[in-house]
Amino acid sequence: MLSDLNPESGPLAGRCKSSASTRNIGNSRINYELPGTVVSLRDGWQWTCQSGAVVSGLLAAVAGQFLGLVRSVAADNASFETQSFLLTMCYAAILFNISATIGSFIIMDNLGEMGFRASCKATELDEVSDMGLGTFMTSQDGLLIKFGASPEWKWMLYHWEYNVGTRFYI
Repeated sequence: MLSDLNPESGPLAGRCKSSASTRNIGNSRINYELPGTVVSLRDGWQWTCQSGAVVSGLLAAVAGQFLGLVRSVAADNASFETQSFLLTMCYAAILFNISATIGSFIIMDNLGEMGFRASCKATELDEVSDMGLGTFMTSQDGLLIKFGASPEWKWMLYHWEYNVGTRFYI
């Protein structure tokens, strides 16, 4: 019913919960829109992570194929040390690529919830904007966090970048 959607009288009166969090945040402003700069940053990271997920998934599949090749060919023609090294590198490549793919999905999920999280603290964000400043003295990461990216944003990004970067050395 429509009364269930009313934040003042519905079953979730006065509460605004994120799927990643169970803490009480406040009322969500339904018509809130993120500023253009924040949307641009969010969209840029989403495209980067989508591309990273595809590439990491493909590289994990290639590493799996290479693992099968190494197991069949190296068993007959290579020394134990060489075979162990190649198997270790194949498993490491699979592990890091799968981790980068999952990390991409987690970051994309976090970025997808930014609009909702920002709408929950829209009044606070409007107060800063209404002071006539219209600017924030912060980094790109700080701006994303201010407008609803998880406070663990930098750690998620470091994890993802580490896993993406590691695959090029294996």
